[in-house]
Amino acid sequence: MGKSKGILKTLMVFNFILLYGVVLQSYTPLKYMLLVLITLSIIGFSLYDIQQKKSFEKSLEQITDKIIQMKNHPNEIFRSALEDNTFSRLQFEINAFSEQLKDLYEKEQQSKKQIVALIGNISHQIRTPLSNLEIYFELAANASQDEIQVYMKKMNPQLRKLEFLIESLIKLSKLETGAIQIQPENTSLNALLLEAINMVHLKALEKNIDIQYLITENLHGLVDPKWTIEAIFNILDNAVKYSPKDSTIVIQRESREMYESIRITDFGIGIPKEDYHKIFKRFYRSEKSKNYTGVGIGLYLAQEIFLKQRGFITVKSSLNKGSTFYLNFKKIE
Repeated sequence: MGKSKGILKTLMVFNFILLYGVVLQSYTPLKYMLLVLITLSIIGFSLYDIQQKKSFEKSLEQITDKIIQMKNHPNEIFRSALEDNTFSRLQFEINAFSEQLKDLYEKEQQSKKQIVALIGNISHQIRTPLSNLEIYFELAANASQDEIQVYMKKMNPQLRKLEFLIESLIKLSKLETGAIQIQPENTSLNALLLEAINMVHLKALEKNIDIQYLITENLHGLVDPKWTIEAIFNILDNAVKYSPKDSTIVIQRESREMYESIRITDFGIGIPKEDYHKIFKRFYRSEKSKNYTGVGIGLYLAQEIFLKQRGFITVKSSLNKGSTFYLNFKKIE
């Protein structure tokens, strides 16, 4: 449209010069014909310019309508045909953007549904151990010393289940509120690993699992101590959960060029190769893991924590033989 305006102005200048030549100077048929042709050209370009302006306004109206539709209906995709010009390309980009928004919207809705379902499920499951504990407390109130010991033993698994469900709710709340705010500092990795081992010690003791800490070097990393312990605990907690009784968990160091790598090896149920990347997705649980308690957020949280600290977690595994998780900490430069 800008080019047509430039041509129009040029023709009008020529037309004025010719008109001046015809009226004030000598008249010739050639000058007259040129005057007529240029005048017609001016009229033509003026009409074209008006048409282009109308087309431009119509295109803008269509695009504006589309944007309003996208705003009012974020879960729908709108398409309309325009001519093959700049505005059609613009609308094509808006269409593509609309599809991306729709995809994000659907994923967000699905995620919210999963969270609501999990919270409902966990809340329902909490009632059972609470009811059982209430019954055992009432029975123990009028029981003999020997009977109290029996009830105490029965209370223990109920307390464990209650602890797991409360931990799951806490992790879900961290996940939903985006509470992972990393504040890195120069930290002893040895101290973090030993603290995480201490956190799973009782669970390992119940299954007579021997946790072997074979790191002799003094290791340091630029990490957030609180969140890194949470990540390591999630890995160790899974190792204990999926390992058989009377087995071993081995913790070793593996130095790499850019990363300080910690290997945590168990001899449990293992992970299929096709699930190596899936297990780090939010709420994912493999078929084999569904026989164990869990909600599918521990490994996701652990990976998120490491990624925020310029590290990452990988896994290698053999079905029914065990798994090795590699905790890769970015080396201090």
